[in-house]
Amino acid sequence: MRGIVQALLFTSVALCLYLEHNDWPAIYHHDEPSKVTQLQKNERNLNHPMLLLEAADLARRLAGVPRSDEGGILACGRAVSAFSMALAIGLLSLAGANRLGVFGGFGVGLVSLLCFRFYEVGHYFKEDAPYLLGVAMFLWALTTSKHTAIWLGLSIGVAAASKYAGISLLLVGLLVTVERRTLVFSMLFPILLLHWRLFFMAEPMDVLFGSMTREAMWLVHGHKGIGNALPNFGYFWRLVYELGYHGVVLLGLWVIFRKQLTRADALVLAYTGIYVIVLLSTRKYSERYLLPVSMVALYYIGLQLAQLFRCVPGSRRWLQGGVATLLILAVTIPWYPWLASHRHAFANDSRSGLCQYLATELSEGAVVVADAAAEVAAAQRWRGEKASLVETAEYASRLGSLMELKARGVTHVIICYDTYYRFLVDGSTVDPSRASEWVAAQAFYRRLKQETPLWSAAPRDPKPLHPGLELYAMPGKL
Repeated sequence: MRGIVQALLFTSVALCLYLEHNDWPAIYHHDEPSKVTQLQKNERNLNHPMLLLEAADLARRLAGVPRSDEGGILACGRAVSAFSMALAIGLLSLAGANRLGVFGGFGVGLVSLLCFRFYEVGHYFKEDAPYLLGVAMFLWALTTSKHTAIWLGLSIGVAAASKYAGISLLLVGLLVTVERRTLVFSMLFPILLLHWRLFFMAEPMDVLFGSMTREAMWLVHGHKGIGNALPNFGYFWRLVYELGYHGVVLLGLWVIFRKQLTRADALVLAYTGIYVIVLLSTRKYSERYLLPVSMVALYYIGLQLAQLFRCVPGSRRWLQGGVATLLILAVTIPWYPWLASHRHAFANDSRSGLCQYLATELSEGAVVVADAAAEVAAAQRWRGEKASLVETAEYASRLGSLMELKARGVTHVIICYDTYYRFLVDGSTVDPSRASEWVAAQAFYRRLKQETPLWSAAPRDPKPLHPGLELYAMPGKL
């Protein structure tokens, strides 16, 4: 019972955190506008399974939000993500309590609540939050003593109905339980319930196949033909960065306590290891692909805290209190500043600073071009300002070379790190059909980077609000 109360407390705190500072424009995140549009038109493009959109549409109807209200739909979608992520935190805490008692639940709940990536995901109208809910539910189901196969099946169904990668959990589920038929039927229930629209869509399998093929091509060849070198070690270093060296050490201590791991633990860890190897073998880099790996890692880090606490003799209460305090501080001191930084970052976006500079420092005759991801016009509208005359393209280099732009009277260029970094990193690969465009873009951005920016804001998490913006005056000599 104490474990349930504790899990509810973690869920409540997480929900309060994930609902704050979430009123920024949808256009800042490149995936949110299409989801709003799908709900407005009552259509589904099948780029992802339908759980998120169906849940958001249900929330919209319950809240009485009309389809014409873009802001209301966005708020409902983000609320679904916040609730999904908060519920995931609660389930992780409950799983920890089932495994190692109240301190197990507290340890897992604490490290999960401190995770800045979960805080970030809880703010986006994206499939990642309900997908992680399915993963958390799966970890919790492994700790249940009754109806385990049913809970495992439902959790796999939730994960698979959120992201196509979620179906891979079925491999672990089939190896964990002998009630495989029950597991499969339980898995199909939420999938079929949430995808009833497929029966009324024209050629849904063709649309589904096209979406999955496009994503597979990006993994193999890189996003839109531009990919990372193999092995894609960016994933490995990002995971180390997110966990921190203290987290890596706590996770590594399971080598010492390996006898405490169950067969189910071994299967989950093996699945996670294979998942990481697959990521290292892809040319597309996206931090969100690491989210299930981070969740599993944090779960076992939280359990490790409880494991270390249990090593202290129960007769020495003063020593137990001291060890518990040290363990809590060991994760809170390094992780809380990251969480606090993210809370501040969501409350203050880089584009507002750029808009203020444009309004006060640039003359009325300034002619500005920009990378589309800078979203200057959207930021100005959101701030209630008159939009500047800014010509944009996915890459500003597509508008012409710097010499050509200067001849057309362009005076300033705004570039976005999230756009240009791929042209400046070593080891990038490019589709031969796009080689000339890549060379032109590389020359464009390299020349600009030789100048001193008039205004800049470094890229930082969360990237949709802080994508790395730089404003340059057109170079004098080209």
